[in-house]
Order: sequence, then C-alpha cells, then structure tokens
Amino acid sequence: MIGILPLQRMVDGSRPGVEGLVRHYLLYDDSLPDIAINYSLLLTATLVTSIPWPGGLSLPPLRNAALLLLLVTTQALVWYLAEAFGVSLVWCGQLGLLALTLALVLRSRPHQCAAPQVLAYSTALLLGLAGIVYYSIHFPPITTVAHLLAVLLGLLLSWSLLKGCCCQKKTS
Repeated sequence: MIGILPLQRMVDGSRPGVEGLVRHYLLYDDSLPDIAINYSLLLTATLVTSIPWPGGLSLPPLRNAALLLLLVTTQALVWYLAEAFGVSLVWCGQLGLLALTLALVLRSRPHQCAAPQVLAYSTALLLGLAGIVYYSIHFPPITTVAHLLAVLLGLLLSWSLLKGCCCQKKTS
C-alpha cells in the first residue's frame, strides 16, 4: 500500500528507530486488519507455490526462492522510492506466478494435472484477488495500480523462471 510517511523522517520530524521502521513498513502502523489480510495472503501464496505438486507444474525451490527475493527487493525499493509500506507487492507478485502456473497446467496438461494443485492455486488466486478488490475500495487508486503492476511483474518474472520446468510425473 502507498503510505504517507517518508523513509527519512516521521510526521513529528524525528527519525524513526528500528522499532518504528518495522512497525511502519512491515506492520502497517499496527493496523490489525491490514496485518491479518496481508500476512495471510503472503503465507497462503508462499505455501501454495512452495509445494512440489505431483502430476502438476511446480517452480523448483531455488527458482521460487529467487522469485521471492526479487519481489521482496522490489517491495523494499518501492518503500524507499514511493514512500510506500507493507508487503502487498510480494503477495501480488506471487499471484502472477499462481495465475501463470494455473493457466499452463490447465492449458497444456489437463489430463495429467493434479486436482489438488488446481484447487489450491485457484483458492489462493481468488483470495488474492479479493484482497486487491478490498484495497481498491478502501485505499486510493494508486494502491490498486501498484497491486496490479506487481501481479504483472510476478507474471513476467514467473514466465522466465518457469521455462524448462515440466509437469512432474505422478509417483505411486
């Protein structure tokens, strides 16, 4: 989400300590609903994309970690450059991976795809989209633009990371 506090100084002009920075950038200035929504979506997307799905398409662990690192780095850059806060760009970027993987699984190998993967990816994707819709209603439009650009970034990064990955054979 796009915030109003600059990285260098707080509203009262003082420089924030480590605790103040953590509370602002990672804990949404102690907003419990925002903490619950964003970290639930981050945890869901991370868990679902980390499972090696038998019979489905999975991003190898090292590539998944690389994607996560790129998204976290992007989030930190946006904190600094746009005075934003939170972790929503990370889970939005993961939505790009979820959407692309789901589309590839359903398009290329429907007879081999694992129903649990399709269900998990679809559920995580719908929850993430619900989060974007919620923030589009309750926050300024720039927040929605940032979220949608993060989904696109995640999709583009995932496209290059998924190259060479193929559906795993189902093990008995």
